[in-house]
Amino acid sequence: MESSKEKVRILLVDDHPILRYGVRRLIESDSALEVMAEAESANAALDIIRKDPPDFAIIDISLKGTNGIELIKIILTQLGTLPILVLSMHQESVYAVRALRAGAKGYVRKEDATEKLISGIHHILDGHLVMNDRVSDKLMVSMVNNGDRKNIRSGIDSLTDRELEVFELLGEGCGRAMIAQTMNVSIKTIETYKENLKKKLLMDGSQALLKSAIKWHSLSNSSSFEPSSG
Repeated sequence: MESSKEKVRILLVDDHPILRYGVRRLIESDSALEVMAEAESANAALDIIRKDPPDFAIIDISLKGTNGIELIKIILTQLGTLPILVLSMHQESVYAVRALRAGAKGYVRKEDATEKLISGIHHILDGHLVMNDRVSDKLMVSMVNNGDRKNIRSGIDSLTDRELEVFELLGEGCGRAMIAQTMNVSIKTIETYKENLKKKLLMDGSQALLKSAIKWHSLSNSSSFEPSSG
């Protein structure tokens, strides 16, 4: 990053006000950085970007309506050079892959933000990728190079970003109406996603799918979990 007295203007996208407050304070403890705007949804973030493009964006995965992964894809069709860091509570071994494939330059878990967020921002601004050490270098290279999907063995990795979002919401105990509202789609669309999930994860019914989704959610910090066919 070229030396400059101007601060790096950061857009913070997260649907939790208290979290945004804490992250803003952390960011602005660095004299080279400032939060130029906050957004609690993808639509609000896109409105800000269209009116006043930031220098950098920090985006959570779980947002109402369009999720963070989809938001990254949309942003980069409009601002292809915008550096984006994902700050999330979700499992790195699954979501960091998807974030980088979508175009993000880094992934930091919220629990590591105090130690790694500021350095992560500067590393990305300096042209580097940022990921937690728990994600292997080999996996990172594969993600960045859009690795051959024929090599993906896990059923979870075969899911689209939206299918994975449905699967996780099922695991959180959300019914189809709540999932439809959260994702801003119809109940019929959710049913289609569920059918796709059953086929891809080799589930023989809705109960098996739900059981696996709950197990996935409860073990979301484990990189070894693979859904069973029940």
